Amino acid sequence: MGRTVALLFVVCLFVVGGLSEDADSDADGGHVFGNSTDGNSTDDCCACPPEHNETEHSQGSHEGSTHDGSPHDAGHGGGEHDICGHDHHEDPPYIIFSIFMLFVAGAIVRHQFKKPPLNKLPYTIVLFVIGCIVGGLSKAIGEPAEKYVLLADMNAHLIFYVFLPILIFESAFSLNWHVFKKVLGHCLALAGPGILLATALTATLVKLMFSSYEWSWITCILYGAIVSATDPVAVVALLKEVGAPEAISALIEGESLMNDGTAIVLFNVFKGMVCSGEFDQTFIELILELIKVAVGGPIVGLVIGMIAEWSLSKIFNDALVEIAVTLAAAYLTFFIAEGFLHVSGVLALVTLGLWLSHHRQAISPEVEHTLHGFWEMTVYLANTLIFALVGLVATTSKRFSNIDGTDVLYTLLAYAIITVVRAVLIAGFFKPLQRAKWKLERNAAVLVWWGGLRGAVGLSLTLMVADDEVIRMVHPELGNRFLFHVVVIVALTLVVNGISCQFVVAKLGLSSVPLAQKRLFTRCFGEIIETQHDTITELKVNPMLKDVNWQLVNRYTYEELRNPYQPTEKDIENDVSLPGEAARRTYLKVVKQSVWDQYEHGLIQAETIPRVVKFAERAGDIPGKLIDHSVLFKYWNESYIASTISGFSLSLPCCHSRLSKISAAWKEQRWAAGFDVATSLIRCHEDVLSRIDSLVEDRKEANKIKSHCKHLKTACYTQIEELSAERGHLAVAIQTRHAARRVLNAARSSIQHMQHVGMLSHEDAHEVVKLIETRMDRLARAPRNMPRTDTTELLQDEVSWMRKVEFSCIQEFKANTQEYRARKHEKIISKINAATGFYIVVNGVARSRTKSLDSLYGAGDCLFVSNVLCSSPKFVEVFAETDMSILWVTKDVVDSLVAKYSQLSRELWHCAGMEAAHIALHAEEPFSSWSRLELLKFVKTGTITASGQSGKEDTIDKLLHAGAYHILVEGSITVSGRMISETQLINTTGQSITSSVVMSPNSYIFSISDPLSVQAKARKRWGIIRSKLKQIINPLGIGSPLTTTNVGVAVFDPPNGGDMVEPLLDREMDELEKVDEFYE
Repeated sequence: MGRTVALLFVVCLFVVGGLSEDADSDADGGHVFGNSTDGNSTDDCCACPPEHNETEHSQGSHEGSTHDGSPHDAGHGGGEHDICGHDHHEDPPYIIFSIFMLFVAGAIVRHQFKKPPLNKLPYTIVLFVIGCIVGGLSKAIGEPAEKYVLLADMNAHLIFYVFLPILIFESAFSLNWHVFKKVLGHCLALAGPGILLATALTATLVKLMFSSYEWSWITCILYGAIVSATDPVAVVALLKEVGAPEAISALIEGESLMNDGTAIVLFNVFKGMVCSGEFDQTFIELILELIKVAVGGPIVGLVIGMIAEWSLSKIFNDALVEIAVTLAAAYLTFFIAEGFLHVSGVLALVTLGLWLSHHRQAISPEVEHTLHGFWEMTVYLANTLIFALVGLVATTSKRFSNIDGTDVLYTLLAYAIITVVRAVLIAGFFKPLQRAKWKLERNAAVLVWWGGLRGAVGLSLTLMVADDEVIRMVHPELGNRFLFHVVVIVALTLVVNGISCQFVVAKLGLSSVPLAQKRLFTRCFGEIIETQHDTITELKVNPMLKDVNWQLVNRYTYEELRNPYQPTEKDIENDVSLPGEAARRTYLKVVKQSVWDQYEHGLIQAETIPRVVKFAERAGDIPGKLIDHSVLFKYWNESYIASTISGFSLSLPCCHSRLSKISAAWKEQRWAAGFDVATSLIRCHEDVLSRIDSLVEDRKEANKIKSHCKHLKTACYTQIEELSAERGHLAVAIQTRHAARRVLNAARSSIQHMQHVGMLSHEDAHEVVKLIETRMDRLARAPRNMPRTDTTELLQDEVSWMRKVEFSCIQEFKANTQEYRARKHEKIISKINAATGFYIVVNGVARSRTKSLDSLYGAGDCLFVSNVLCSSPKFVEVFAETDMSILWVTKDVVDSLVAKYSQLSRELWHCAGMEAAHIALHAEEPFSSWSRLELLKFVKTGTITASGQSGKEDTIDKLLHAGAYHILVEGSITVSGRMISETQLINTTGQSITSSVVMSPNSYIFSISDPLSVQAKARKRWGIIRSKLKQIINPLGIGSPLTTTNVGVAVFDPPNGGDMVEPLLDREMDELEKVDEFYE
């Protein structure tokens, strides 16, 4: 009932608007919209004879009823002074009003028709019906409402040049290139020779059956070309709603796009011959013209597609600019092809859309969702207008005044003809298409036949015939008959084929979901229900929800949810999929999703996406196939092009140098691509390993997938390491970009979090994010080759204890070090070299492996400085986790530099203290559960304390202060009469030591204040302040709430004791706890 009322409301707005405008026109002396459609009509005035005024009004009225519906006609109403000085009345823009009222109607339809059973009706068909209803009512009401359906007389070129570029480009752009590539041959067959055959058959049958029309063969061919082409606008809108399989949808949609181009080519060729009824070109000229138009269009689309792709690749994360580029590319492609070069604009748009679809990685990942949203919105609005327009034209066009029963009969016969001809076409091509790589099954062929709807393309072409002045002079009724036929055929295909198409899909079994997908969905659905149930269990103990009716909560949440894909016994019996096919499909989906996630986070180059996706798609086409690491061989091995160039360089000595450089550059590019693909595959399979257990129910199949992932990761690592040894600069560049992008991603996420919690305003966060994204853009353009780490820069920037020493010390340090390459799993520190020096990691990763310590070390980390400083080295074995470069520093070098630079001694002992603290704390609570980064940041806050260098013992008061962790690094100390002479942790976080602490000479203690103890002190201090405030406030009898006087001073009013103050103080304590949690 609500939906009916809503639609009636829209219709009433049209009607009421028309009646009110009629009343206004009467009040103004009878001036109505139609009187000034030419923009130059004049009003009657007192000085003009009545006869002249009457004639002028009559002519203006006639002109208003026959205008072509252009925006100029609809929107202008004079607005100038006539010769008598009177002002014209400017009419409202009725067409604009009608357009936006159709948008309102479309929004209501889309919103209200979501629930069953009305959701079974395709959106486009409902719009067509609305257009018919509005047009019928306006015709019944008469002149007051006619001005609101002037949209029905819209200029054909407006549809052709404004709507078609949007609809055709979006349709091609949204196609899955891999799926479309499978059916490309089918589309070319049906849209090339197929549409020519369909046009010829239709023209022959029309010539034989429409005898009373006496059309020439040229006219029949033109008619056949218009009505034979299926319309992508109607087809795409329908297939998205009925849930047709992806490959069949791609076939129907691709065929519609291409045969539209063929039909328009035929239309442009034969339209000029209609007047004479004879061929004015020879057969050879005709064929050459067709080839020029059909081939020239794709060339234009390809060229502009390449330019658009290049432009998009140079833009980083700017949604407005990237959307503008795609929009401009679509319209420029169509205008240049159709208007300037006179080639197929539709085929140019199809090529442009497919090219950008295949190279969609040129679009910034953060913008892609916004861009697709823009095009979906644009297509939605265009579809709304077009299909409502078809309904308006069908019921209001004044061109149909001379249509009789013969025309109606011929139109119904034409619908039958195009249906039969399409069936013959599909049947004729069925056998050849079954022999193709992707076989066209019988049920799919039926859907391809029945899904051939007609729509906006045929309508716009027919309107061009009807509006052609030359054709109208020679054949007065030809255009009107064409228009009537096409409008009724479009209406019949929409209503008959469109409504029944979903039933055809269901009857043919094309909408059935595979059992594996049903099982996965059922598992996910169960987890959703469990999540809702767990949430309810937690909310039941929430004091803020004490009055909830939990039975109603259950009813509104999960009790009414039903799994639409619950597997049945029939599904299990009819399942013909191979064992493990569900797990394999899930594996491939995760791989494809992972590679896009990597690109979104800037971890791989844009060119890597189609390569990895292609590997996954090809594996998906072969039953039981998984991605194999052998796909990388073509990147590692010398390519055919590079070898060919090298061969030419040998045979052409004069060009040897230049060709050798080209060959080397090509090899470098291939190797770089191989590195990126290999690292991407490793991350993809890491994602599979982390998700496969939750996605695949069969443990056996899940374990097979996991085993494959581990094997592929190992193989990729091996190949990367082998090539890194030969082409290290490529590995440096790829890994450097990866690390830099992850740092920038973390910075951007931190800024977004600060905005979310209110630390940064939206404007400030936006400005800082722009700075970060500028660096992301610069990083994306970084060179493919990067130099290895410079040792001096490493010592100065990455080695923490080197930052505070003099530059001359760094130079001496570097001059006295030796760089070594350590292979993976090689032992770096052993008993033999533990006390003779220490290592600094230049690049790579090292790992310490003992029962007490298992830690990783990266670039700039020192491997046990304490071994050369302490009298008794702590032996810990360290191995190379990866191939790595390390600097070896001997004990003699350290001793000589420490003696020369006092600051270096302090920094080295601080580093040794951090090492000792790391070993001592990592197994203690709460540090055992901390991450490496958390423990490292905590240890860095420590300070080193040294005893004197004299022979006497150095007594230090209050050395071991409360609320800290103390680690003896070197020497010995005496605490409360107990002597400690080896590395040991002294925890004073829960006590206060008042006994004296005696340190022996050359002793070092590393101390770290406990942040929790610091917070406890702050809370204790706040508690004292709180109690004193209550002591002051309660005797005075004052409390909350606070009010503000007229001078802006806050006072307590009314004085009702301290009962209101205590909650305020408690609230402050709660806020302090939140601060504590934040800093923790």
